[in-house]
Amino acid sequence: MEENQLSPEDQKVQEMLDTRLTVATQEFANILAKHGATVEVLAAVMNRWIDSLPPLPEGAACQQGCHYCCHMGQEASIPEILILFNELKAATTPEGLEFFKSRVTDMAAHGETEKQDWWRQSQTPCPFLDGGGCLIYGIRPFSCRAYHSADAVICKQGFDDRAEVQVPCFPLFRKFTGLHALAFIQGAAAHGLKSHGVAMVKALALMFRDETAGDRWLAGEDVFADCKFV
Repeated sequence: MEENQLSPEDQKVQEMLDTRLTVATQEFANILAKHGATVEVLAAVMNRWIDSLPPLPEGAACQQGCHYCCHMGQEASIPEILILFNELKAATTPEGLEFFKSRVTDMAAHGETEKQDWWRQSQTPCPFLDGGGCLIYGIRPFSCRAYHSADAVICKQGFDDRAEVQVPCFPLFRKFTGLHALAFIQGAAAHGLKSHGVAMVKALALMFRDETAGDRWLAGEDVFADCKFV
């Protein structure tokens, strides 16, 4: 087999993933065309996709209290950022919202949160990691949902060494889960929105500083242009 050529089995898997991405992207674009681009519409689509995800495969080492991957930078689609921010505002007390705002904006102001190497070297925890648990677990981005490991020892090694390691995972689960963020990006772009991936913390910090940012993005402005993950 030539280098980089997929086996017949891998080719079938890739075709399945490509089909799912195409279907999800078109589904999202059609919903936007019919109902318009609002945070409520975005949230309904995300909930539908979450319900379609498979469970974490047997053999995964991930468990409550294991949070090495929560010290990594997270890239998300802009719709996911708007959904997360809206949910925080709706479900959090004023004091709780101020707590999240302080954590997110301080981190964005003092760290290079759009760079994966900064997260790795600084060992900075996600601003939503508290007491070993995720404070936004039910509304976390698809990139977070896709992370998992079959060997926590390797995750710890990468964390301790501040190094990029090849974490063993279940590729189909990871790719299938993660592709929904790309479907958000592509579907929004097809609707005419300025759509691309963003660094979660930097984009949320922008939302906390300027609560009109979401509405302006939904109206077609590229307000998240400086929040791209690099």
